Amino acid sequence: MLIAKRLFTKPSELGGQKMKDRGSPRDELTYRCKKLETQQNQAKELFKALFVSSPIGLYIVQDGKFKLVNPQFQKLSGYSEQELLGMDSLRLVLSDDTPKVRENAVKMLKGERYSPYEFRVVNKEGKTLWVMERVTSIYYKGRRAVLGNFMDITDLKRTEEALHETEERYKMLIQQSVEAIYMFDPETKQVLETNAAFLNLLGYQLYEVRKLSVYDFVAHDRDSIDANIKRILMHGAITLGERVWRRKDGTLVNVHLTASKIHQKGRDIVFAIARDITDNKRAEEALRESEERYYTLFRDSRDAIYITTRDGSLVDVNQAALDTFGYTRKEMIGMNIRMIYANPDEWLKFQEVIEDTSFLRDYEVRLRRKDGTEIDCLLTSSVRRASDGSILEYQGIIRDITKYKQAQRKLEQSMEKLRKAMGGTIQVIALTVETRDPYTAGHQRRVANLARAIATEMGLSEEQIDGIRMAGVVHDLGKISVPAEILSKPGELTEVEFRLIKSHPQVGYDILKEIDFPWPVAQIVLQHHERMDGSGYPRGLKGAEILLEARILGVADVVEAMASHRPYRPALGVDKALEEISKNRGILYDPEAVDACLRLFTQRGFRLEIENNGSNTV
Repeated sequence: MLIAKRLFTKPSELGGQKMKDRGSPRDELTYRCKKLETQQNQAKELFKALFVSSPIGLYIVQDGKFKLVNPQFQKLSGYSEQELLGMDSLRLVLSDDTPKVRENAVKMLKGERYSPYEFRVVNKEGKTLWVMERVTSIYYKGRRAVLGNFMDITDLKRTEEALHETEERYKMLIQQSVEAIYMFDPETKQVLETNAAFLNLLGYQLYEVRKLSVYDFVAHDRDSIDANIKRILMHGAITLGERVWRRKDGTLVNVHLTASKIHQKGRDIVFAIARDITDNKRAEEALRESEERYYTLFRDSRDAIYITTRDGSLVDVNQAALDTFGYTRKEMIGMNIRMIYANPDEWLKFQEVIEDTSFLRDYEVRLRRKDGTEIDCLLTSSVRRASDGSILEYQGIIRDITKYKQAQRKLEQSMEKLRKAMGGTIQVIALTVETRDPYTAGHQRRVANLARAIATEMGLSEEQIDGIRMAGVVHDLGKISVPAEILSKPGELTEVEFRLIKSHPQVGYDILKEIDFPWPVAQIVLQHHERMDGSGYPRGLKGAEILLEARILGVADVVEAMASHRPYRPALGVDKALEEISKNRGILYDPEAVDACLRLFTQRGFRLEIENNGSNTV
């Protein structure tokens, strides 16, 4: 600054130095001018060097425009020297800070402010920086100007903000902590500060705490309290463990206490944290009761319960396990569990699955009793792991389902007999219809076979496939109510006759609806002439209103009917039938059923064996 002042001081202000005799006045004047010029050049060179190499941004502003800027200022602003020279000096200042910057600069130039001021600038890249600036009035090229210097304090501001946020978080943490926090003077024992949790725990108001001593709420004798305070001051930080406090209302509460010595405002104080362990005590009691209940369940369960190590060694079993397998406790404890597996390889398979899933429910396996008899069992097991994820042990429940499996096998046998009997009955019903209409002999059976094949191609369940087959065998049962002469009439049907034919799905439904089939046979029969666009009969159902099984049966019925001979026309053949369902795919017929049917004939080699006038056609 002295160099700058000397550099930019008016020549008229250089007086005051006594001239030495250097010959003639002209010589003296010449000498002084050269000396002054030399000093100015030196000062300029020094100023230039300092100006250019300064780590602080320096600039000169005159008439509100930048006249001179150093490299550091260019670096901070992001603008080149050419861009800055002539630029309005306030252009870099963030608009919100402009009024304050102008006010502070004027005060500093007038000598009303001496400390630097802080504000924000926006560099060429649009990045906002915090800077600290100081300005002074100078002469530049014979005119008043402002010499300014500013320093990038962005990192400092961030540090300050981070420190402030840390302090705020610390205060918030203390105030919002669920644990009671307080500070007290170890000499006077007077409470200095507390958080809300402390007040809530003891039932005091904030103004009451200011007069509170640790003797007032710590429910221990004074000697014990004083001894603990000495320990805190001696060791710096200690865990006092479980302590008893007294609430304002006189009730006692158990807390877990830790305390430490901190230095604040030139003196030692004690900072303490107390956690209400009332819930912990209750939890411990609940855990004890839970363990008792668990043991009771373990002991009295009718299912066998066991615990094994990872390698399968039995650690514990209940009485039901002993009863189920016929061993004594002494024999079973330490035994490897694979010894009770009828197939030891099954234990290895089980272990692979349980280690992968950690839990297995109702795993069916055959086990062996001590006397060698084998039993069917359901095994439910889980893995207990250590904190590092390693397996500590297996816990499992074994349920003997031998009697259930035997009963299930008997039931399956009975169901198979019933299914065969039902199938025979349905075949008899089908034959009854076909004997009245020789032209449709075998039609129901062929439709049933094709419908079953379509359902299989579509990936339906076995249950649905069986239902479709059964419905297919009797789908024209209702024609039993139509006179035989109408069924075999070679000419065109009258409107009345056609209405009688169209009634056969309803008649078939009325006959079958009271039979308790395991499938919706009656509904399938009722709907097999319904069409996707609602043009079918008897109810004009559309799309998803029609059972999927009925949609499949409808496709099979059309294909078989067109491929077969009828009294009123010769057989049209399979190709024409497939052309019909393709053309009306999604309009009259279910698209998935049509696609499956087409695949059967074109890719799977399915054949319809149809008798027409004594010859077989495909």
